[in-house]
This record gives sequence, structure tokens and C-alpha cells, in this order.
Amino acid sequence: MASILKSSVIVSSLTMGSRIFGFLRDVVIANKLGVSAASDAFFVALLVPNILRRIFAEGAFNVVFVPILSRMKETSPKDEEDFINSAYMWLLFVVGFVVILGEIFMPQLISYVIAPGWSSNNPEKLELVVPLARITFPYLLLITLASFAGGICNTHKKFGPFAFVPVLLNFAIIGCLFFLPPFGIDPSVAASIALPIGGVMQMGYMWWALHKINIRPMLTEKIKHPEMKPMLMRMGPAALTMGILQISFLIDIQFASFIADDAVSYMQYANRFYQFPLALIAVTLSTVLLPHFSTALAKNDTSEANKSFTSAITYGGMLSLASMAGLLFLADVLISTLFGHGKFTEANALATATTMQAYCIGLPALVVAKVSATAFYANKDTKTPVLISIFSLVVNVALNFILIREYAYVGLALATGLTAYFNAGMQIFFLYRKDYMRFEGLDLLMANMGKTIVITLFMVAWLFAFKEIVPLADNFILKMVWLVGACISAAIVFITAAHVSKLFDVKEVISHIRN
Repeated sequence: MASILKSSVIVSSLTMGSRIFGFLRDVVIANKLGVSAASDAFFVALLVPNILRRIFAEGAFNVVFVPILSRMKETSPKDEEDFINSAYMWLLFVVGFVVILGEIFMPQLISYVIAPGWSSNNPEKLELVVPLARITFPYLLLITLASFAGGICNTHKKFGPFAFVPVLLNFAIIGCLFFLPPFGIDPSVAASIALPIGGVMQMGYMWWALHKINIRPMLTEKIKHPEMKPMLMRMGPAALTMGILQISFLIDIQFASFIADDAVSYMQYANRFYQFPLALIAVTLSTVLLPHFSTALAKNDTSEANKSFTSAITYGGMLSLASMAGLLFLADVLISTLFGHGKFTEANALATATTMQAYCIGLPALVVAKVSATAFYANKDTKTPVLISIFSLVVNVALNFILIREYAYVGLALATGLTAYFNAGMQIFFLYRKDYMRFEGLDLLMANMGKTIVITLFMVAWLFAFKEIVPLADNFILKMVWLVGACISAAIVFITAAHVSKLFDVKEVISHIRN
């Protein structure tokens, strides 16, 4: 419990830092591109490598790779080295081949898979997006190699380096958007060029991190490691399960390409906002838990695995409920303050805020599903979550058809949020049915969730009072001050109430932060 909390604090602190820079990046993108054909084209070009990275990078590959590597680390360092080298060769060959195919068939990929609606409705957007996507696509190989190194570092309980990696890409995008346009380069092109530049920085940094723990992946002719075949067999199901959120978002983009001109940009800006707490909570917990689960199960210590699982669900549920409530209440102010300038209008801000609220409804379920999926992989079961993912996708598509008629792109975001509850519920059900994980102290968990709901309502009541007591000015700096004050005061209210109600011990958390 203590080690998980300590590791989670390390990862979440660095993740928070990277997401803050991510916000700065999005603010710059909104200022330079606004909501336009160029922004739609760039976001689709950004989506192409990011969808596939869920398969080859920190998604499916690592959730299969890390448990195997964790077992080898405990038993045979030489076998661990051979497995790392074999996996490195497979990644180079497979992902390199995919990148070459993507560059050749990019027009077909965009027209028939990513944004089919543009083929008939907006052919000019196709002309914009294809060259941008060809610029961004090599990023797939670079981030895959960086994530491969991150998986190794996480297995060795070095969580910091890979949690810092997103900051480097944010630096690259911000830098390119500021320095390239004055030389006559279009902002959408400048932002696209930043991806491969950022990828080189990320890969180089992670290779340096591997060097620090005396691991150096090598090119080798011995690619037939005994564990490679079972790992590759499990990657397919893992790709669909871990990529459910991205696949769902891809489906949303496909639907959005048939409706409003600016729907893709609204959904992308909104998606970025609610991804902040999702990454901070769910990705942090799953990153830290997978090695813990795998090590505990390798030692047949089911009690420790169950305690870790229960702690993750408790903290994840508590933080995600509070985050959801805060984002729902502050959505309009957040978007208008951070994005509402430059080429980003107030009308754009309102549309983005409404879309973000629809996404945020599913935040608690997304956190639970992320943690639950990790428990399946630690038990070497990729079939069950993939079946759940397939059913979830069917539910998502059905809800898209129903809600898009009345609510357009907001309905697509709402469908994603509602589908998350179906996905999370099915995962918990089958974890119990297969006896993979059990809640340690179910009564205490339910009591803590009840406390969390009451505390969250109390926090929302404070935000209502804050809005009445402190008027919101039109000036950007004063709006930022108001926003920071609202967020910090709400956090203080939540943390104080949680400490008083013994939901968690603030002193323990502070101790781990100091460590």
C-alpha cells in the first residue's frame, strides 16, 4: 500500500507537470489555429500516429511486455537481457514496416478509415490533412521506442523518466509554433513538424534513462526468444482492450466528419481537457499497479494483489468523482479563459465546454476500467477484456447513432462517457467471476465511496458559494486569478474534508511527496 502510494505520487507529480505543459501547448494551438479547417486537419494528422501508438507503444505492448519482464527480472537477468533485445528487434521491424506502409497509403487511410465524411463533404480538408499526416506519422516509431524503454524502466521501479517524456513533446510543439511561422511556415505545418522533432527528443531521453540503470538494448540476430510468441499472441487482444478509448474516439471522429464543419476541432479540444484527470489518475495508477500486480501474482501473493487493487479503485474513484464534479462546474470558465483568445472565439469556447462536460460524465468509469484492465493483464488474460471491449464498441456505436441526431457532436461525446460505465461494469463482473481479483474490505470500500460522494457535493457547494462571493471579471489575468483561486480553494475543501472524515491521511501523503 505504502509503496504503491509513494510510486503513484512520483508518477502523478510528473504527469501533472507534463499535463500543465500540455495545457500550455493546447493554449498555443488554440491561439494559432483556432477552430478552422487547418485545426481539423492538424488534429486528424495528430490522431493517426496516436491511434497506433496504443498498439505498439505504452498501450498494448507494455501491458503484455511488462508482466513477462517482471517475472524474468526476479529469476534470470540473462534471460531478461535476451528478451529485451528480441523485443527491440521485433518492434524495429514491425513498426518500421507499418510506418512505411502508412506513408504510402496515407490518402486511403484518411479517406476510408479516419475521416470518411470528408471524401464527399470536405475534399479540401483531405488535401490539407494528407501531407500533414505524412509529416507526423514517423513519430509512431520514435514514441514506440521511447515507450519500450519506459516499460523497462517501470519494471525496474524507475517510474520518473517515462512520466516526464510528454513534456518534451509539448516543448517541441510550443517551440515550433512560436519560431517557425515567422519564417513563412503555416502553423498547422509547424505543429506537425514538431511531432517527429519531439519524438527524437523523447527517444533520446529514454535511451539515456536506460543507460542509467545499465540496460542497453542491442541489435541481435537471436529474435526467437521463447516468450516472444506468447507475447505477440496476447498483443492483439490487448491492443483492442487498451485502445478502447482511442478507438471510441476514432469512431467519434468518423461520425463527426459527416456533420458540422468544426466538429473535429471541438471534440479534440474537449478531449484534451478531460484527458488531464484521466492521465493523472488512471494512467498513473495503472502504470504503477502493473508491476506490483505482476510481482505479487508471480509470488502467489493474492492477498497483496487484492489490497493493491482495492487501494487503486478507492483512490481512483475518490479522485475521479471530485475531478468530474469540478470540471462539470468550471467547464465554461476553464475553456473561455485558457482558449478564448487569438483565433479561438467565445462561440468556439462555449461549444468546446459543452462537449467537454459530456465527456467528463464518464470519467469515474474510465478510471475504474483502466485499473480493472491492468488486473486482467497481470493474470495473463487478454481474451476476456477484448470481448468486453468489442461489446463496448457496439454499445458506443449504437449510442452514437441515437444521440447524434439530437445533440450532434456533443451526443458523440456523451455516448463515449455512457459507454465507459458499461465497460467498467463488465470488467468488474468478470474479474470477480474468474476470481482474478477481490476487494479487500468491501464494506470499507463502499463506506469510502459514500464519504467521497458527500465530500464531492460539499466541494461543489463551495464552488457555488465562491462564484457568488467572488465575481468573475472579463480581464484575462483576473479570470486566471479567479480560476486558480476556485481550483485551489476547492482542492483545500476536498482534502480537508477527506482528512477529517478519515478518507485518507494527509500526513502520509505529504511524507511520500517529501520522500
